[in-house]
Amino acid sequence: MRKLPFVVLVASVTACGAPEGDNLSSWAVRLTNASPSASQAQVIADRIGSTDPLDAAWGAYLAGDLGLTSMADALVGLTRDGPLLRGAALDALARVGGSMPDARLRELMPLDPMTAMAVALQEPAAHRDLIFDAFVTAHDTLPETVGDMLASSDLATWRAYANALGWLRDREFAATLLASLETSIDVEVVSPGDFIAGFGCRCGGAFGSSCHGFGYQPFTALPPVGTWSIREANDDACVVLLPGPTDVCLARVEGRFQESVRERALGGLPLRHWVSSIGHDAALAAVDDYGEDDGELLDPQAPEEVEAVDENDFDGAGEPESPSPETREACPADATIADGKLDAVESPLNDELLAYLSALQGESLRFDGRLSVRHVWTGEEAYRARVESLRDRIRAAHATLGRALADAYLLPDGYHSMAPSIQVFATDERTCGATSTLPRL
Repeated sequence: MRKLPFVVLVASVTACGAPEGDNLSSWAVRLTNASPSASQAQVIADRIGSTDPLDAAWGAYLAGDLGLTSMADALVGLTRDGPLLRGAALDALARVGGSMPDARLRELMPLDPMTAMAVALQEPAAHRDLIFDAFVTAHDTLPETVGDMLASSDLATWRAYANALGWLRDREFAATLLASLETSIDVEVVSPGDFIAGFGCRCGGAFGSSCHGFGYQPFTALPPVGTWSIREANDDACVVLLPGPTDVCLARVEGRFQESVRERALGGLPLRHWVSSIGHDAALAAVDDYGEDDGELLDPQAPEEVEAVDENDFDGAGEPESPSPETREACPADATIADGKLDAVESPLNDELLAYLSALQGESLRFDGRLSVRHVWTGEEAYRARVESLRDRIRAAHATLGRALADAYLLPDGYHSMAPSIQVFATDERTCGATSTLPRL
């Protein structure tokens, strides 16, 4: 996967988090280029301004196909016409990276959420709240998404929003990442007389990228409307690169259409009479009906609801399963084994979050928020003290990370001082010397 110097890309920002300069869409990189002639540009402008919905729809398609950013304002105007032209214009705006008022883009979200988001992601400063809301939705499932190959599209979607917010150096985004870092302690409690042959630790581990189209089947006389998605940056369908710690892209695919219609549209030749002459009167009638119908579009098929099941079903205290105290014998008098060394448990989630925090900070950041240790039982007081010392270690590391981000103006005031909630997962492996179950911590 291709990497770009994200730290360099975010270097020209102000302390308050807004990019400098007027070119706020320079973050996204369009991977396709076209050079229409002046005569072609004029033909496209004339078609967009036509009162015939067939002409206007083809004008919107050609503007997007040839990358005519100069047509952006006219395309925004088409989004106020019937559903046919709204869909064609929105697709074209995503292709040219055109600017659109945030309020209007929000109104178009029900038409095709992913295409609307493709427009927003190319101008993150203008649509920050829309992107952040989508990020929060995707972020809710991030712990299950990271490391799951089957959910790679969901992770790519999260990264797209994160890349945009990182480019903005958004403080609320940074605070969300800091608060989401995994913090936990895995403790294996053993008896002084146990034989330790080896030591193993337990490792516990949105707005979707799919699009359902515009709710209608394209006719032979209509221009194709693209389906947008967010994918890994090396995908063949990529048309816009969204750079960050891990690059992703906006991808677009479109259905087949009659090339002869496109040729006539780009050549400035009449469309309606020609379409009728080759026997497509039914297609024209459907175009006219659809262009005038402002009713609701067909709803995309709702995803099947799956009831979440918590297999662990615990209250967060890490209640251990302990052998009955009555079955334990006294440990041998000469039994002495040492506590195990402290280990940092791998956390794919923390690695993902730290990559973005490091990019924001401009330096590599480290945080060992998940610790694992073997503790030799000598009594409840020593056990509690050991666990609390590990909690203090994680809290101190979290506070250091928070102060670094706050010093770089990346957190809201006072947010860095919030202490994380640290879960303790204890495994009771004692075979002797204990007269009670492990205390809940």
